[in-house]
Amino acid sequence: MEVMEGFGLKLTRKDLYALADLNWLNDKVINFYMNLLIARGTSSDTYPKSAKNIPQQMKNSDCGVFSCMFANKNIKYKNV
Repeated sequence: MEVMEGFGLKLTRKDLYALADLNWLNDKVINFYMNLLIARGTSSDTYPKSAKNIPQQMKNSDCGVFSCMFANKNIKYKNV
């Protein structure tokens, strides 16, 4: 039974069960995912392509995502 079709590939329910638990991935699932990444990476409407569209950290005291994640790791005594 076909569940999903795209990029010239057809995935079945059996193929998707490879994503459950600790099963080995099959080549169809990997190929489909890699093609999906390529399609999203080359699409012009997915993400902003220029720095002017991306929020910037303007001051050293601004708490950007990196700063928050770094602080979170330090609190838990883990290496960054």
